[in-house]
Amino acid sequence: MKPSSIILEHLKHVSWLSTCGQSHAKLDETRFQSALSQNEALVSFNSDSWVDAKTNAFGDITEYLAAKDYDFYSSNLNKCSIDAMNFVRINVQFNIKHQLEMRALPLELSDVIARDLVPIIVEFTFGQKFPHLPIRFRLLFDAYLAGRLPCGWSNYSSDWSTGRLLYW
Repeated sequence: MKPSSIILEHLKHVSWLSTCGQSHAKLDETRFQSALSQNEALVSFNSDSWVDAKTNAFGDITEYLAAKDYDFYSSNLNKCSIDAMNFVRINVQFNIKHQLEMRALPLELSDVIARDLVPIIVEFTFGQKFPHLPIRFRLLFDAYLAGRLPCGWSNYSSDWSTGRLLYW
């Protein structure tokens, strides 16, 4: 299964990190929480709990897919993920690095952001075939679309229905 061209086109046109740190461009406070500073955002972005939250979220997706249609899941997930990462490296990562550099942010963040985009692409792509697929990465996508850096989950306890996405 090839990644959805719809999501790929969206990702080509994101204004990466364009509103980081700007207080006037707030996101929906019922689903999002602003980091208080760049330092808080970077500490959270690099934290084990943020990595765990994203890993568990992708696990929810793969668990659902394996239970619904194991043969389809097993023959398509890796290919879609590889194609997604290749697309990001070729079409998106340069723009992310450029924006990091312009904002004097660590360039190594671009690799983590690139890896964040793979489950966004996979979720969107598989969600077209499986309409009840758990939606875990849409909030990250929304934050990136808004020019923000998703950097954590407030009150994370392996349950995505509680807490809010932390952004800068």
